[in-house]
Amino acid sequence: MTQCKGVKMAYKINYPYYGITYDGIYFVIIQPKYMVAIEHQGTHGFGFAAYISRPKIIKFFRHSKEITQLQFQDVIKNKAGNFFNNIPKSEIVLSPVQNVKLLTHK
Repeated sequence: MTQCKGVKMAYKINYPYYGITYDGIYFVIIQPKYMVAIEHQGTHGFGFAAYISRPKIIKFFRHSKEITQLQFQDVIKNKAGNFFNNIPKSEIVLSPVQNVKLLTHK
């Protein structure tokens, strides 16, 4: 991609784009102005952040490499599992909840 003086660069992103930044943040760009990232990088923490800023999304995209959806899902499973397993005297109970829709994307 080239940039002329006074002209912004255009990026072609295939959605959803799963990536990891060079400093280890996993994220998925779902739409041109919507991205979700795993934010907490601590030993026992786990959390998501949603971004709706196109410049912030482009910054993440430019400083990342693409990963597969399966790799992204594995990271989420591992981080969530580690978070709950490190809470003293805790146990994970997964039970079905009525009227909950499965989140999907095309």
